Amino acid sequence: FGRMLEKYDAMNAEVREKLTAIRVIKAFVREDYEYGNFVNAASALRNFQIKAEKIVILNMPLMMTAMFACIIAVLWFGGQQIIFGAMQAGELFSFITYVSQILISLMMFSMAFITLVISWASIKRITEVLDEKPDIADSDGSAAAPQIKDGGLRFEHVSFSYTKDKDRLNLH
Repeated sequence: FGRMLEKYDAMNAEVREKLTAIRVIKAFVREDYEYGNFVNAASALRNFQIKAEKIVILNMPLMMTAMFACIIAVLWFGGQQIIFGAMQAGELFSFITYVSQILISLMMFSMAFITLVISWASIKRITEVLDEKPDIADSDGSAAAPQIKDGGLRFEHVSFSYTKDKDRLNLH
């Protein structure tokens, strides 16, 4: 599920890139190429989703097989005990009921465990976002916020860069 979320990131990055550069894509007639890139990212995501969901879907048949195998074993050995007179039929049915209740509880526990595994991948992603430190920080509070009296705005000594490198400014 963690790798599936990484593929979500890749696809979201593709979409974000296309949305910000849509005019450039159209200007250079690159729609087919960019569509192919998006299809590749979406296909990779779909493949990882299928792999992850197969693991989840496989849980129920395995648990049901284990449950029915256990009940068959109880019936086999209990039937032997009834034949030899060591057990009554009512005792066997009571034992089957108890075993079934225990196995159904284990199935519920396994489903809760799968939900926990899925949510753990999401929790890691959420903490990554919350722990991310922004590159642009607020002022330290020593300078008072400027008051605009006439509604005008003037930029002096303003610069901006998409990277942290102060020598490669995009806006001077």
